[in-house]
Amino acid sequence: MRGAAAIAVAAVVCALALPARADDVEPVYGWDDRPARPADPDEWSPDIQPAPYFETWDMWFWADDGTFILVQFLTSSFGYGIERQGSGRLIIVSPDGANTAAGAPGVAVGDRGFDWDDNDWGWDPDRVSIQWIDCYFRGEDGHYETFIRGRDRTAWAELRFDLEEPMYRPGDGRLEYGWDRHLFFEQQAMPRFSFEGRVNRKANREAPDDWQPLTGRGYAEHTLTNGYPFDVAASFAGFRALRTDGLSIVFDSVTAPLENGGRTIGWATVALDGARLFEATDVSFTPTDVRTWDGAGTPYAVPWGYEITATSGEDWLRVVVGDGEMVSAESPFARVSAFLRAVLSAMMAPYDFEMSVGYTAWVHIDGHTAQVSGRGWSTLNFTR
Repeated sequence: MRGAAAIAVAAVVCALALPARADDVEPVYGWDDRPARPADPDEWSPDIQPAPYFETWDMWFWADDGTFILVQFLTSSFGYGIERQGSGRLIIVSPDGANTAAGAPGVAVGDRGFDWDDNDWGWDPDRVSIQWIDCYFRGEDGHYETFIRGRDRTAWAELRFDLEEPMYRPGDGRLEYGWDRHLFFEQQAMPRFSFEGRVNRKANREAPDDWQPLTGRGYAEHTLTNGYPFDVAASFAGFRALRTDGLSIVFDSVTAPLENGGRTIGWATVALDGARLFEATDVSFTPTDVRTWDGAGTPYAVPWGYEITATSGEDWLRVVVGDGEMVSAESPFARVSAFLRAVLSAMMAPYDFEMSVGYTAWVHIDGHTAQVSGRGWSTLNFTR
């Protein structure tokens, strides 16, 4: 699970954890050790599990005019009498508005909370159509749409998108943890789509509407786990470069908890004009510029720069990332009630970072190497 909406997310290393003995390490299976199977759009519908349960739908949109939009939905059951909660989050960043302050000029933020007991959210069992009060994510046959507004009615987004690259799932899509394989984490991605729609940003709820039309490209992913975020990851990391020339470079990874060995498990794809040219689950993620971020009194080791490598047979990918510009740094607890925050703070201290980054990438396919550079997007999520 990933994304600022997800209460899914973790420290690169849990500072208080002791190194596990080799005979205490529980294995992680999947992505690179079982036969792959095609992504299934029907699996983007909710798949409710007994508590604990976390499921996310995260979408990143880059508009042609430089505007950036982040839309995230989460459904979850924590147990302890806190069942089937939901949340939504929206960030709209003007072309010249990226910085760390959520309320700064050029950055509009909206969030929502939803309660199953109040009939705040539900879905159509026959197709992908999920409703959170007046917010939604729905679609079929490669055509999707989402709508979200913040509770203070100052940030809105209404967006429709069409897949330009087939959905992707790493391996068979599932990581399984421990000798009994009972705990799992699943992931599927829409690696690239084109979108059109509009956003509305207002200084306050009494201000007149100011809907602005937008077009561009984007990326989305769906995750599901039957455990707490810190059960399946110490951290999540993602990189996307969805270029205007049709080239897409996408990377995602999960760093397992120390009790599961602490290794990084991930995948990478390269596509051109919707045709996938490269995919790999033999990947590495190496931080090169780690800075301490002290969010709400808890220090996080945040990679502002890193190197990604991925290999598949004789083909390979290398991406060097740096020159980061922080767009959002926030605890997901900022979006939940004081009661829920008090309960969860005893278990975890998650934090989410969204960052615009520079990159240089080398892609080697069929004996030929190409080099490209530009601006991409880095997502880093910590669970403790």
